[in-house]
Amino acid sequence: MKQEAELPLTLFAGPRRDHADAEDRLLRRCAVQRVAVKPEDLSQCWIEAFNAGDLDGLVALYEPQGAVVDPATGQVHIGSAAIRTLLGGIIAMDVTAAASIAYCVANGDLCLGRVIWSIKGTGPDGEPFSMEGRSAEVYRRQPDGAWLYALDHPTGAD
Repeated sequence: MKQEAELPLTLFAGPRRDHADAEDRLLRRCAVQRVAVKPEDLSQCWIEAFNAGDLDGLVALYEPQGAVVDPATGQVHIGSAAIRTLLGGIIAMDVTAAASIAYCVANGDLCLGRVIWSIKGTGPDGEPFSMEGRSAEVYRRQPDGAWLYALDHPTGAD
């Protein structure tokens, strides 16, 4: 009896569309890290990564040349390495964060967000520590459909 060869279905499926490939990559990325598929998801992804102490996951929510303003000093930190240093120092303080979205206005691949946030914990001196603010944030949709921070000013809307 002659055996029929099993051929991969992709030989018959035809070429894949670019956006389908991007969606597949995004879904694979979602399975291994926090990914905002809608701009209003980005703040929740940030809070989850921050409270889990996931510095890699937190930095991955920013564009490689994204910018974050230090809420304590006003210094602008640009790029993944600088953002890692800033956020790593805050995470090391053993604080927890909470946030709620005040608004999220998208136009194409850009979005302006405002988030009301707070962090609480113990300061380096052992005393209770808390900080709160109203952020001004700019998110940009990436080619794979995920949204990342382009600009993050934690006290920019105070």
